[in-house]
Amino acid sequence: RVASFCRTRLSEVARALGRKVRHAFPLRRAHAARLVKYLYRGIGIQLEGELPEAFCFGPCSFAQRYTPQDCWLMSAFDEGFICGIMGIEGTLRFDCRLTEGATCCRACLARKDA
Repeated sequence: RVASFCRTRLSEVARALGRKVRHAFPLRRAHAARLVKYLYRGIGIQLEGELPEAFCFGPCSFAQRYTPQDCWLMSAFDEGFICGIMGIEGTLRFDCRLTEGATCCRACLARKDA
C-alpha cells in the first residue's frame, strides 16, 4: 500500500512538472513528442516509436541498476511526465521491461478518455 501511494504521488508530481514544461513550450502534440524524446535522451534513455501510442524505452541507463520493483515505481514518473507534456490523461502500460529480461521496455499510454 505504501508503494502504491508513493507511485501515485510520484505520477502526480511528474504530471505537474510535465504540464509546466508544456506551458513553457506551447507545442503541438508531434513537437511535444519530440521534446519528450530529446529530454529522455539527456538522461540516457532512448525512446523509439510513436508517442503516445506505442513506443520503446531502450537502451536505458538505469536498467542495469534498477530492480523490477524500482522500475515499476519509477515508471510512475514516466507516466506522469509524458502525459503532462503531451497534454493527455492516461496510464502507462508496459508489455515488457528491460529489468525483467526483455530487450527493451515496450509501452503505450492508454488514454483514460478512450
